[in-house]
Amino acid sequence: MVDLSQKKLLHLYHSAFFKLFHIPLDWILPDDRTFTLCGHEHCNPLCVKIMGTVEGAKLCRRQTNTRMLQARNTRKAVLSGCHAGFYDLILPIYDHNEYLGSLCAGQFRISSDPADKVDEVAKTLQFMPVSAEEITTYHRNTRVFTPEEIEGLQELLQLIADFICDSYGKSKFLASIANSSQIDNAESYIKRHYTQELTIAKLARMTGMSQSYLIHQFTKQNGISPMQYLTVYRITQAVELLKNSRLSIAEAAFAVGFKNVSSFNRSFRKVTGISPSACRKNPEAVNIGKNP
Repeated sequence: MVDLSQKKLLHLYHSAFFKLFHIPLDWILPDDRTFTLCGHEHCNPLCVKIMGTVEGAKLCRRQTNTRMLQARNTRKAVLSGCHAGFYDLILPIYDHNEYLGSLCAGQFRISSDPADKVDEVAKTLQFMPVSAEEITTYHRNTRVFTPEEIEGLQELLQLIADFICDSYGKSKFLASIANSSQIDNAESYIKRHYTQELTIAKLARMTGMSQSYLIHQFTKQNGISPMQYLTVYRITQAVELLKNSRLSIAEAAFAVGFKNVSSFNRSFRKVTGISPSACRKNPEAVNIGKNP
């Protein structure tokens, strides 16, 4: 059984999609929030620029809401263009009358687009410092799909949806998506507050999980417990301080959240395989592991 709580299956599908088609695949939750299987490095560069502006982000949200409403009301795949001149194919997934979410593959061009498409896009994006020449370059480097290829893309999305729901089960699938989002939140919280005193109780309250369930799900997704993850992250930051600053070993230890130097030294050696002083002399010898 594929462990969806680790997001492995969906990430594997996204990875395969990107390698084959050079377009991202994403999962959209029932409340229309994207699950974000891909990072910005897999998004179309023009889309990244647009979403990086306030006005552009509003346009993207408005359009997502409109086409998601259409997909949910019709229960059919929706192909729609956007202000960047690109297209998305959204497939809503239902189990009888219950809406589970949608698969979305997008940021591509279609072969039937008119020649003056770039001029239209340039007018729409007047709020951005992007020229028609730049837009032309972005479009030229974007994958073009024929009607037949779009039909095949839709069939592939449907096969993925059917496989996920039939082989894994609706309830487990939805629970795993929710759990993964909560664990992602816990990871982000640790990275933002690693210099502070963090406890399992605090992380559990933040994620809305029980302490035991948080530990179980976090370990399942990352291979180490939340507190081990915190230690590894602190040591990673300490390595950067030792490499790039003049802080003493003790100062680096306190800067990343350790309460005493002896504990820092023990953890540092377990995680990196060498001592902090050895790291300062030879940073290339550091090998970050997962055994704090």
